[in-house]
This record gives sequence, C-alpha cells and structure tokens, in this order.
Amino acid sequence: IANPNNKSIYLELLKFIGSDSSEADTSNDQWLKNALAGAKNPAILHGLLGLQEISSGNVLTGEKHWRIAEQQYNKTKLILSNLLELVATDRPEQFNNIVDMISLAIEMFSDEPRFYRTRGIYFANQGRYVEAIDDLSYASEKLPNFIDIHQHLISCYEQTGNESALSEQMEILETKLGELNATERRNMQRLIDKI
Repeated sequence: IANPNNKSIYLELLKFIGSDSSEADTSNDQWLKNALAGAKNPAILHGLLGLQEISSGNVLTGEKHWRIAEQQYNKTKLILSNLLELVATDRPEQFNNIVDMISLAIEMFSDEPRFYRTRGIYFANQGRYVEAIDDLSYASEKLPNFIDIHQHLISCYEQTGNESALSEQMEILETKLGELNATERRNMQRLIDKI
C-alpha cells in the first residue's frame, strides 16, 4: 500500500474477505493466496488474513497472521487501525467478533491509542456508551489532534445524561475548532456533522 492512509484502498481489499457464500470464499481464498505469493509486501495481506480468521472465530490463527505482519512491516499498526476502523464503522454487518479484533489489536499494540478510538466508536454505535466513554476518553488524551473524538464523547454523554461532562466536552470541542483555520474548520465540521 503506497499510502497507508488512503482508505479507498482498504475498501477495495475488504471486498475480498468476509463473504458468507462458499463459492465467494473459494475465490476470495484464491485471490488472497495469489496476492500473498506475488505481493511486494505480504504483511498487508497477513493483516487481511488475520481479520478474516478472527471474524470466523479463529482468534489464535488471526493473531499469528497479525504477528507475522508486524514483523514484516513497520506500518502494520497504521494499516490494522485503518482496516479495523472501516470494519467497525462502515462494515460491521460483514464481520463477526469485531470487539475481539479490536481488543486483540490493543493487546498486541498497547502503545497505539487509535485502536481505543476505534473500539470506543464501535461501542457508541452499539449503544454501549459507558464502555465507549472509557475508550474515547483514553484516546482523547493520547490523540489530542483527533478532534472528532470529542464529538463522539459529546454524543455518549448526551445518551448517559452526564451534563457536566457534556459541557466540558462541548467547550473542548469548540476550543479545538477555534484553533483551526477556516478551511480546516469547515472540513472538520463536515466530519463532525456525520457523527
């Protein structure tokens, strides 16, 4: 992956995994085997294989693939973070064991707060607001430039009725938005409005 932040690439890759059809699984497996054999960077495909295995309930096999990926590529955390964010927010119906996937990533890469952000957003989308607040609060401390985390926290505090925490997060969000230039603020506001 030339640019690990280009999420359209991940969407293309995700088309090849997570299908329920046995015919599709066979073609997906063949595609993955061919890609793995000829890939310049098989670590990315080990990341995908791990995702597929964990979704199928094979957590140990999935972890093995992720550990191989980690050894082969120094940007594995970023790639897994982007993949898991897409799985958790855009494709939750396509995969099983999403919390297990994210929790395994947290266990493997305890120094990467983006996984806490992803799990927090997933929990919030599932109505598990207290768990979401725990993860999102941790992520907001470690990722001060991820302004959207504060909007997610605002949504969670609205649902739990915690008025003081809600006011505090609204102030933080407004302060952070005020620090952006006009273009950055418009872009961030569009992102926040989607939450």
